[in-house]
Amino acid sequence: MVKSLSSILFLSLFSLAAYATDNGAEFRIPLIPEPDSRPDYENRTNRKPAFLTAEELRIQSENEELKRALQPGDYAIIQNSVDGWQNQIVRIKSIYDTLVVVEKEDGNEAHIKYKNLSLSISPEVACVKSHGIDICKNEENVHYPLPTVSLGYPKGKVVRAFKNGAVVIRDGGDFVFDAEQIGIAVKCSPEREDICEGDYVMAEGFRGAEKFTFKGPIEKVFSNGMVYVKSDVFSILPINVSSVSKRLATLDENNDPSILTEINTDAKMPFRVNPEIEPYRAPAGVPITKDAE
Repeated sequence: MVKSLSSILFLSLFSLAAYATDNGAEFRIPLIPEPDSRPDYENRTNRKPAFLTAEELRIQSENEELKRALQPGDYAIIQNSVDGWQNQIVRIKSIYDTLVVVEKEDGNEAHIKYKNLSLSISPEVACVKSHGIDICKNEENVHYPLPTVSLGYPKGKVVRAFKNGAVVIRDGGDFVFDAEQIGIAVKCSPEREDICEGDYVMAEGFRGAEKFTFKGPIEKVFSNGMVYVKSDVFSILPINVSSVSKRLATLDENNDPSILTEINTDAKMPFRVNPEIEPYRAPAGVPITKDAE
């Protein structure tokens, strides 16, 4: 039966070839093309998988959402990139049907395909969460962990915030931080609610490799767990709230170490008593008078 069908197919093709030849046309038996097995990059990368994982579906959805939201002139921050572009603030310059062109402040451009869009840039937002508190654009007096050009404790202004939690703090220059690194002034610490502004504390710190102890009232409390302790007239020392000890009771009525007090002494005494130094000792050979004893 199979042989008969093969014979009929062959005769049919032969008759069609003869008819085409008699009419002056060339006839060729069409061949079914074999699958392209060459290691062609486009064929491999454009081939759609049979199914997508949950992570791939999430990324695809975020790409589509971001594609619809972006407009020329919008700001974003580069993420998951190489040196020279990582954490750089860019502006959306042009939008094409397959990619987005972004531009840095120095004029350098980069092209981002839609399939990588949400992995490569994070759009600007109004506010970000930091230790459970909203920190928004234009927030001032924000603490950040860097040496500063400001007097006193390092503080700056939030000039930009991004969906991935990055914020730009302006204090002389612009600095990029994760939202969890910065904090705004609060009355009491979210990490230790018993530690509040004005509490008298003691803590240990370091100057280089030298360890020292300091104490004083808390000048500022921040939402990121930092407190500033006023240790004397000129020094305000930053320390994490977990490292301070709160004073609960004392005989000392003076809570402010910047106010220096003296003990009232007899006017006949040849010296003043300072409770933080050793008691007075007369130099050798100098007798101590009865009034000075």
